[in-house]
Amino acid sequence: MAVMLGGGRTGNCQTGAWLAWLLAASLMVPWQEPQAQALRPAPPQEAATTTLGGELRRFLHDEATAIVHFRGYFFDRQNLVPPSNVGLVAGGWMGFQSGWFYDAVQVGAVGYTT
Repeated sequence: MAVMLGGGRTGNCQTGAWLAWLLAASLMVPWQEPQAQALRPAPPQEAATTTLGGELRRFLHDEATAIVHFRGYFFDRQNLVPPSNVGLVAGGWMGFQSGWFYDAVQVGAVGYTT
């Protein structure tokens, strides 16, 4: 996969960049913002019956969001003098954001890899 450039040189750094872009575009997961909660007060009967178990369920499950984002890069260079360089890298990140615990505490974590 070589591309002729001006001056009689051959190189495919641009081709590698296009392939990396296509690979990354095909693997991307679009970011979705968590849906905003309606700004309305809770009914009095619901607020009075809130328990610790219900708050923990809302905190860790009902309002929690998780996202996974993959990315990759392909590098292919033809040198005039051997060796030629080829590389493929994959990685991404994964994040978690909890809901609100008694409307006062919220936690989140993100992990990256290559």
